[in-house]
Amino acid sequence: MQIVPSRPIISPRQAERLMSALWQQSAGSSLALFLIGRGDGKPVLATASPNPLLEEDAADVIARAVDAEAEPGFVLVEEILAAPTVGVRHITPIFRDFKSDSRSWGWDRADNLHDTYDLLARVPPGRIAGFGLAFRTLPGLYAATSMLVFAAGNELHESQRAAYALSATFAGTGARVARLINPRRFLRRALYAQVATSVSWLRPHSVIRVEEMSAFWHPRLSEQRAG
Repeated sequence: MQIVPSRPIISPRQAERLMSALWQQSAGSSLALFLIGRGDGKPVLATASPNPLLEEDAADVIARAVDAEAEPGFVLVEEILAAPTVGVRHITPIFRDFKSDSRSWGWDRADNLHDTYDLLARVPPGRIAGFGLAFRTLPGLYAATSMLVFAAGNELHESQRAAYALSATFAGTGARVARLINPRRFLRRALYAQVATSVSWLRPHSVIRVEEMSAFWHPRLSEQRAG
């Protein structure tokens, strides 16, 4: 995993351009993008891929977009997987009639992830929480996706509660939340960007376009809005 300090970008259109660049860059492999709160009040962006070159290059693309520097994050992965308890929820996109020209951002021009970032900034010390979007490219600017929210800590009740709260911040973006039979396995697969495409066309809800992906994952938008 590579970590990039989270800084704002300008607009929804810039978010779509960034996601499109990552989609094109990851052709032939899988890539996972994360929003993570580490209990220090400073949410971070992160990338992961079975291809270490793609992982580093994708982090560099994001770092340039937000004027930051990428750094190794393998220790963070081990901390998440070694946590005594984890709360994990599967996120499924729900059709919201997104417009590819960005004149409609969800149903308004606001940052859909405002509450997500706010909650990640308030993750208490000793806990790690985040959102993950793992995807593999498909023709026509589509991708087979796997999304989740997670919270890792010492107390089961608090981890489960934090995962519920984080999943709720995606309601305005358009998402359905589900529990998992094997949450640790699902989390591990996401952290290593393992995406199975063999059944993707049997589950149409997991195949979405790049502009929809950018609504679920992007750096924070600045106060400036595109005209």
